[in-house]
Amino acid sequence: MHFRIWEVPGAECDVRSDPITGDLILRHDSFLVSAMDAEESWLGLDRLLDQLCDSGKSIKLDLKSNGHLVEQALEFVGHYCFNDERLWFDGNVEMLKEHGFRRLAEAHPGAILQCPVDFLGPLICSTEEKAREILEMFTSWGVSRFSIGWAMPNMREVFEHRDDWGYR
Repeated sequence: MHFRIWEVPGAECDVRSDPITGDLILRHDSFLVSAMDAEESWLGLDRLLDQLCDSGKSIKLDLKSNGHLVEQALEFVGHYCFNDERLWFDGNVEMLKEHGFRRLAEAHPGAILQCPVDFLGPLICSTEEKAREILEMFTSWGVSRFSIGWAMPNMREVFEHRDDWGYR
């Protein structure tokens, strides 16, 4: 893992809590979906942040669980030299909830805060006003960017509405 030599602006990582120690680790799959293998080992978030900070790269943290994960991630990021322009937080509304997004926005007002809104696809295409109210509510929490999955039905229409309403 040598980010200094790569010509990429940063890294994206999925952050979870180690089920045994509670440490922040990099792992995409939930332990409920993919059980821990006896031989499995993880890269700790601290090691990645250390390398990225030293190299001047940015970081996108995809927070994969709720509760204390937001506070732990903020504590970790606070130990390193990341200014808000180099930070991007992503998380599901179901996981981070209003409190988590507001906490991230309060701690790093210039960072990108993103959440997926695939679940709004049917509303965006049928009940535009209600969908827009929900996006406005998320924006009031500090969310600055909305992602849409490639497999979403009517994706083009959803993108067009999102863009017409001035959302990224």
